[in-house]
Amino acid sequence: MIKKLRRKIVLMLVGVYGILYVTVASVFLYTLYKNDISEIKNDIYFHYQTIAENGESYGEGNGIYVVEKDASGELSVYGGEILPAENREEILEVAELILSTEKKSGIVSNYQFENSVVNGTLFIAFTDITDVMQRLSYMALGGAIGFVACLLFWTLFSVWLSGKLVRPVEEGILRQNEFMIMAGHELKTPLSVIKSSLEMIKKRGFDEKYLDYALEESDRMNVLVHEILELSGIEENGTAGANLKLDDYSYCVKGAALVFEASAFEKNILYEMDIQEHIRACFDEKLTARIVGIFIDNALHHTSEGKKVIVSLKKEESGPRKEAVLRVSNEGKEIPKEELDKIFDRFYRVDKSGNRKEGRYGLGLSIANAASGAQKGRIEVVSEGGVTTFCFKIKSI
Repeated sequence: MIKKLRRKIVLMLVGVYGILYVTVASVFLYTLYKNDISEIKNDIYFHYQTIAENGESYGEGNGIYVVEKDASGELSVYGGEILPAENREEILEVAELILSTEKKSGIVSNYQFENSVVNGTLFIAFTDITDVMQRLSYMALGGAIGFVACLLFWTLFSVWLSGKLVRPVEEGILRQNEFMIMAGHELKTPLSVIKSSLEMIKKRGFDEKYLDYALEESDRMNVLVHEILELSGIEENGTAGANLKLDDYSYCVKGAALVFEASAFEKNILYEMDIQEHIRACFDEKLTARIVGIFIDNALHHTSEGKKVIVSLKKEESGPRKEAVLRVSNEGKEIPKEELDKIFDRFYRVDKSGNRKEGRYGLGLSIANAASGAQKGRIEVVSEGGVTTFCFKIKSI
């Protein structure tokens, strides 16, 4: 849980940095571009003003060319008699390209142009903005390199900061687990003594219903304490507490599933197993058997007579990764969508009634989820169409 929380914090910080950097850089480059283009437009407008007032082009060597289109449609370079013939031909080609766009102003082939009618004559003024675009490209490239460098630094800083931010939470969870383990161990001995004493009293002839109540409650307390200790132990040790080994995963799952055939028969539930043989994976035998047991026990509990429970194990490919996928499906009441994210929480029960009397305290799926994380696997659940499927995925070879 702590790792997921840190990952979310890092992703959030990196995402915010990326958005801010790209936004600021984009606004900065766009502002530079608009300023440069605005200056070029001002020069072109000044050209038109000079032509309108003095009947001549403004200056030489300023990089702005003006082409005149007469009444017959002929194009000529305005005031460009001193230019070499090849230059005039090139300028006229650009003017024809501009006219083909049928736009009054804009950019075409790295030329900023403005068309205007002065004293009844159409003039096409344009200038080469390759240098402007190239300068902006270099700045964008520099910004991208800076972005990558800063992103690396910011990611490292985010990792460090996330550790600082979640440390109080981590310490709180550790203290909570330590308390649960200590409380569980402290409760085990007196509960065992109480249970033994009550059984001894009953054997000596005291057949009171209150003794039965006390014995029943002590049994439930024992189950609860053992589940709390089991969950706390798995969560505290994490992957370090898992005895992972490469072995026949199919054999382990099948052995754990066969145990429930008798229970399904007694409840008149159709029990089917579809287990692919000889799937090899790196897993903890005890934790895997616990997950299988919790899934099947949960399925049998929520399946009515005559309905079906299916246990399947298949090797599947998820991109480049091969996975051993365990699925336990049962026909019965669907889990509401709003409950799906909560069913793995400690002591959470979808069915609030009756579970306590049956010795179910809402810790089974929490234990399964912790056992999954300890084996670097993941659990998914789907409940729709009258069928609920719990899925445990682990890397296979």
